[in-house]
Amino acid sequence: MKDDVLVDSGMHDNFTKGSEILKLKNKFVINEVFIRFLLVFVSAQFIDLLVYHYTRSFVYVSLVALFQVIFSFIFSSLSYSFKVKKTTIFLAIVLLSVSLFSFGYLYVLQKDSILIFAVIIPALFSFLSFDLNEFKKSLLKHEIVSVFLRSMNQIGVLLTSSLFVLFSFLIDVLPTKQSLTAKFDLVRILAVNDFYLIFVLGGFVALIYSLFFFFNSGKLERKQIKLFNLSLFRKDPLVLLYAFFNSILNVSLIFVGPFLFLSLNYLKYRFTAVSLILSLAMVSSVISPRIVYNNLKRYGDFFVGILGILLFLSLPIVMIFFKENLLYVTLGIYLGTLGSSIASYSFEYMLARKYRGEDFVKSKFIVHSMTTFYTALILLFSSFSLLAFPLDLIYKLLLSFAVFAFIFYIFQKFYFFRSKSSESF
Repeated sequence: MKDDVLVDSGMHDNFTKGSEILKLKNKFVINEVFIRFLLVFVSAQFIDLLVYHYTRSFVYVSLVALFQVIFSFIFSSLSYSFKVKKTTIFLAIVLLSVSLFSFGYLYVLQKDSILIFAVIIPALFSFLSFDLNEFKKSLLKHEIVSVFLRSMNQIGVLLTSSLFVLFSFLIDVLPTKQSLTAKFDLVRILAVNDFYLIFVLGGFVALIYSLFFFFNSGKLERKQIKLFNLSLFRKDPLVLLYAFFNSILNVSLIFVGPFLFLSLNYLKYRFTAVSLILSLAMVSSVISPRIVYNNLKRYGDFFVGILGILLFLSLPIVMIFFKENLLYVTLGIYLGTLGSSIASYSFEYMLARKYRGEDFVKSKFIVHSMTTFYTALILLFSSFSLLAFPLDLIYKLLLSFAVFAFIFYIFQKFYFFRSKSSESF
């Protein structure tokens, strides 16, 4: 009799545990869908493409990107350095929703103030990203080894790229009116303008997600990262190189969307064509981790890094010498994005081996801060040079920087990282 009771009790416990795990899975999937949906609207590439569509100027794209980088760094630093309350995150998501509504409405009215929201939207998401990632981890605590959940990141990338193409297609096919009266008439605007319809959808999704987050997240528990004595990391050549490479990558990708939009002016569905090319490059990040992990043990992180940098060089090369050939440009963007992803994974793997625990977090933060500094400098130079010179000059500069980074990467192998305890350095 006692055995029967124990069996029933065990079955009940297993059933309860299985039910809890299923709930966590469902919450994780719902959260991931929300985040991947919002990533389309908050991505700097999408916003910079719309900025170019509005201004028809690479100078404005460069200036907006410059302020995006600066404010995103400030906001993300605040999130890293201070314990943020649950209510603050909730209000920030609501503010993101309002910003998306405002961006779409001002775009319809052709108001220059949309440039302010083009800076605010990515910066707000940078502020949110750290805690939203912690929230996602809290949903995974019982399911870390699950194959289903491990594959969700790859599925998420495919979902984001698909939504990017879908929204771009809707922008192309829905009717557009370039200017309306300032009088607010929601029904009229929705009836005649594609941009506002798309951003109303994004705003509502952000609003619903704010409620989902508020009612499903417990008390935010995370360690406050004490960012002091960071000068130690600035002297590390690996940190310097990683930050410099990231800045080259960031600036290279900023102008790709606007350049494609300008080059494809003969197509009726320009937004769709540009989004397809950029989404193809986005999907390359799905296969890059597999390439890195399959080759790290066989060839070492140094040679994987070389492969990544060499592949990345194809992006500025095609933008300089083959920009008239759409096939070459598409291939160059894909290989360049794939290469940058491979190199970034390799750099991060080396950092993880060199630093442990909180030191690793600090090293990543200093990489992020120095990347911001280098990117801002390049974009500041770009903003002035684009007033008098074509876009080719920027990509020639980026190509020169990338070649320098490649040479420095090989040089530091033999002069900076001669350590017997390290396989590669």
